[in-house]
Amino acid sequence: MKLDQIRAYTFTQILPFIFRQTELSAQARIVLCKMVSESIKTKKTTIHVKNNELSKTCGTTYRTAFQVLHDLNEKNWISYIPSKNNRSGSEVSIKETYTRFIEENGIASTCEEIFENLSYEEITYGPYGLVCFVSKDLKPTNILNNKENKESENHQEDRLLFFSQYHALSNVLSYALLKGFEVSRTNKAIIDQIVTEAGKLDDDQTVSNSAEQFQTKLQRAIFYVSTKKAKNKWSYLIRSLENKWYETLSLQELNELESEMALFLKVLTDKFYIDAMGLPELKELDSRLPEVLKGDKIISRSINTARETLKGYFGGISASVEEMLKKWGIVSKKASEEL
Repeated sequence: MKLDQIRAYTFTQILPFIFRQTELSAQARIVLCKMVSESIKTKKTTIHVKNNELSKTCGTTYRTAFQVLHDLNEKNWISYIPSKNNRSGSEVSIKETYTRFIEENGIASTCEEIFENLSYEEITYGPYGLVCFVSKDLKPTNILNNKENKESENHQEDRLLFFSQYHALSNVLSYALLKGFEVSRTNKAIIDQIVTEAGKLDDDQTVSNSAEQFQTKLQRAIFYVSTKKAKNKWSYLIRSLENKWYETLSLQELNELESEMALFLKVLTDKFYIDAMGLPELKELDSRLPEVLKGDKIISRSINTARETLKGYFGGISASVEEMLKKWGIVSKKASEEL
């Protein structure tokens, strides 16, 4: 992604991004938007805030502004250092908010790089930003969700995949969830990039070959990301694809990935497979998914309970993938259209 694209995307989407954070109160979102605006205007990730001025600007009380700053600090949206001198104001770093936004949208740049190339004249907030600063009772999440739903509906035709590509994508999403990727951390930008990868087809390729190539590449990238401590694994996955970090996997890791995928696919595609697994096979599956049984040992007396727990877990994975595909309007062509 080019830097001018990063600027254009980042600073037209940062306020809607804040609006969507329903974990924050309406007042917290208003205060955070105000501070982000000031931060961007001054081209500094750290600003100085006076509670009396902040409360007047955001239409709230001094006490509420004070409490909101502490709440944002506790939830790691800002770093807040209260001032002992009311003249200078408290020191507030907005870097945590920018970092969350960058990670969630898979932007291949750091906060520092963006600010070094920032031009305030290029920033346009749009109607969401204007409304945010004047209304304490605004519930922008519904507005944004409706907007995103309409976008999904309008783009469904662009998300039509060949049968092989669709099922390769389904396998990839299943593997990601099995490796600890959180459904809640996905977004339209990330899904768009993955779907674009799934739909690539060179002139000298068959659809089935391109789908197989896509699945192999994405599974390797997912395996690579699972070995790293990433806050948002989906964003890290996009960076891994862009930088081809997955190509650094060792032969031993590739063998482990192949063995793991073979086992997972058998379970995902055959609902009776777990019922046919004996004690050794169940223990192997448990070793690859230790969070499912949470350390409970599989013995003869507990084998049926273990089977039911694992079946329920894999059933949940399949249901989650179906919901993701439906939510983002991704549909499959008929198998006959691939011939």
